[in-house]
Amino acid sequence: ATGGSVQLHATTVRSREGLLKQYHLPPGTPEGWHRIRVRVRAQWREESAPLLLTPARLETPPRTWGLTAQLYSVRSTDSWGMGDLHDLADLASWSARDLGAGFILVNPLHATEPITPIGPSPYSPMSRRFASPLYLRVEDVPEYEVLPGGDRERIAGMAAKPRQGSGLELNRDAVWEAKREALEMLFAVPRSTERQRAYEWYRHREGAPLTA
Repeated sequence: ATGGSVQLHATTVRSREGLLKQYHLPPGTPEGWHRIRVRVRAQWREESAPLLLTPARLETPPRTWGLTAQLYSVRSTDSWGMGDLHDLADLASWSARDLGAGFILVNPLHATEPITPIGPSPYSPMSRRFASPLYLRVEDVPEYEVLPGGDRERIAGMAAKPRQGSGLELNRDAVWEAKREALEMLFAVPRSTERQRAYEWYRHREGAPLTA
């Protein structure tokens, strides 16, 4: 559960499907996201699933307004030739702080082709299960912070080409070729224990579709 672990006690009930185990959350379990883990001792395995506890009713939120944007067109001087998630965060902060906006609606950010050529439409993704790495800001990946100066200069050189070519027309192929090379460099950097565990859990959770 959020903030710690609580062992749940089961009761056995009879149903049409046979004998089932029922688990009850302890009184006072806070609202929010939790994770339920079940250990099958006879098979030495563990299964888990997310659990969201919500109030019976939510208050109606106040009316607000927001912006709509095609994220790939929200480019800045630090973008790699097309708008990315860092640009989105900057746009959200600015529009909320200076304009009073309450939300930003963007185009789908689903996964595109893993290799070039990259399809031009975000509305025809290769998968709606995964997000597109095209929208990553390479310099925001935690492993970038521990790179030596020479490797950072190499990455800066990779970013220069798509930045120089960013005119009115987006060159997604050039952007992805540069970002993929940089991300492969970062992938080779040793990860912290926490990051490595998160990576291994992600691979375990998503399974075969990651490489399908």
